[in-house]
Amino acid sequence: MTTVSISTLGAYFGVSARTVENLALSGVLVRVDRGQFELKPNVRRYCEHMRKSASGRAGTEATSAAKAKSLEASARLRNAPTKAAEMRLKKQAGEVIQFATHETVLSEFFGYFRRSILALHPQISRALHLPPKADDTVRDVVYAALKQMAEADPLDGVDLKLESK
Repeated sequence: MTTVSISTLGAYFGVSARTVENLALSGVLVRVDRGQFELKPNVRRYCEHMRKSASGRAGTEATSAAKAKSLEASARLRNAPTKAAEMRLKKQAGEVIQFATHETVLSEFFGYFRRSILALHPQISRALHLPPKADDTVRDVVYAALKQMAEADPLDGVDLKLESK
């Protein structure tokens, strides 16, 4: 049994000691002791790894991740017709509306809501017979409330599933 150091093994393979370390960490090479590798079995393992890499069958994480993404994309493609049919049924049942319709309805609603809120301060002032200074204070409070609502995120924590055009 011939053992060699990490730098010697790297020199045999024509790679740096860091590359040998990475190969050992990924399981391609096997240490017999700290910084020591058995020469013959690791040469065989390295050659096998290089053959697999050349043929595209290397067991690297990148290859595994790419394969997983590919399988996931294939599954989405296979399920797309089913999901489209489900969405059509939901649309026919009135469970979903197109985003453009949703946007128009919300825009009209919030425009009406804002106008209604802005109309409150003169109504409150008239109903309570407030002097002009108090009327300004009521207006400022109403405007501050509207500003606070405009800056808030009304969808924070809400999961909306809208159909886009």
